[in-house]
Amino acid sequence: GAELAAAAVGDGDITFSGMKEDKDPVDALKRKKRKLSDREQLKKLQNFEKKLAELDEDQREEILEKKRIANAISRAKGIAVKDDKQLLRKSISRKNAKKNKARKAWASRVNQLEEEKNQRLDKRDENVKDYMSKKKERRIAKLQAKRKK
Repeated sequence: GAELAAAAVGDGDITFSGMKEDKDPVDALKRKKRKLSDREQLKKLQNFEKKLAELDEDQREEILEKKRIANAISRAKGIAVKDDKQLLRKSISRKNAKKNKARKAWASRVNQLEEEKNQRLDKRDENVKDYMSKKKERRIAKLQAKRKK
């Protein structure tokens, strides 16, 4: 019985109802990678350029060539490569403009709702005053009718 259990476990991979859990750390890193924002991408690009400026010409050319090859492979796979600082800056400013526009629209909406609320309250106050004045008039008319009798 013990030999069969040991043979079933085998190479150390865990099996749960037919699914095999892979313990490869490289795959785990690939899955956890998230997309960088344009601002983060721009900062990364600027840091890369600073590091390149510190290197000598031969190392710089070698690293740039590797970077060009990696970018070409990424583009061939269909992955967008954001390596143009001007386009990144434009994209950031466009997103900021969109945020500001949405912020202004929201502020406008809040102001409009506040104005409508105040108008409804004013109308309610006016209606209550009208009702009270009509009620007084009816009482006065009723009292005058009693006096006439």
